[in-house]
Amino acid sequence: LVQRYIVAVLYYSTDGGNWNECNAASDLSDPVEIASANNDCTLSGVSWLSPSDECFWGGLTCGKLEAVESIHLWKNDLAGAIPTEVGKLQALEIFDVAHNQLSGPIPTEVGNLRALHSFLADNNLLTGPIPTELVNLQALETFSLWVNQLTGTIPTELGNIRTLNSLTFGFNFLTGSIPTELQNLKALQLLYLSNNQLTGPIPPELQKLQALMGLYLDFNQLTGPIPTELGNMKLLNSLMLANNQLTGQIPSELGNLQKLDILQLENNQLTGQIPTEVQNLELLQSLTLDGNAFDSN
Repeated sequence: LVQRYIVAVLYYSTDGGNWNECNAASDLSDPVEIASANNDCTLSGVSWLSPSDECFWGGLTCGKLEAVESIHLWKNDLAGAIPTEVGKLQALEIFDVAHNQLSGPIPTEVGNLRALHSFLADNNLLTGPIPTELVNLQALETFSLWVNQLTGTIPTELGNIRTLNSLTFGFNFLTGSIPTELQNLKALQLLYLSNNQLTGPIPPELQKLQALMGLYLDFNQLTGPIPTELGNMKLLNSLMLANNQLTGQIPSELGNLQKLDILQLENNQLTGQIPTEVQNLELLQSLTLDGNAFDSN
């Protein structure tokens, strides 16, 4: 009964009557209306708030104990706030509300979802900071918040979620520096922080992310040199550092990135010559260097 109440709160809090799929029947006492609403639901289930067990409502999946384990409401015209009650779904593993019009803050109660391994809320209108309480999500693997209106700094506590393999915070209004604590995320394969207002240097400690394949730091306000240590990230195939305020020369050590196919360094304040080691990267498909101050020869 508590679980049914929680998901019903989610429905009402996110303007369920105007969802694109699986919204409730206009008359919940009319079997004909309910049947019609069920037929219109294509999310592998029945319409929400129907008399059926909530585990059968479209977009919900339950486990063996009939506890909700996943919520898939991607691109379903959700609007309004994520209710704090969601934090009581203790068996929840996947929360996918991406590509909607959700607004307001990320509830700190989300930090109570100890089984959660995927939090997908990108392409919404979420505001406020990233809650530090999310450090409690020790099973979290995918954390996607790109294209929102989030502010504040990147919590250093995220470095304690050792299970993370994808961290995408691009296209927000995040400020401050890139936490050196992110070096602890040994399983991380994608770090996407593009299009924010991040400042300070690129931490050389990021070299410890030996599983990383994509490093996206473009369109920020980062300063200082490109760390030579980035040349130790052997699996890196995309390195996006364009449109910052980076200075110094391109490290020849980047020539060690033999899997690199995208290297974007345009619109910085880089000087010197382009290292021949970089020019010899055999898999490189995209190299952008304009808008710098390289030697003419």
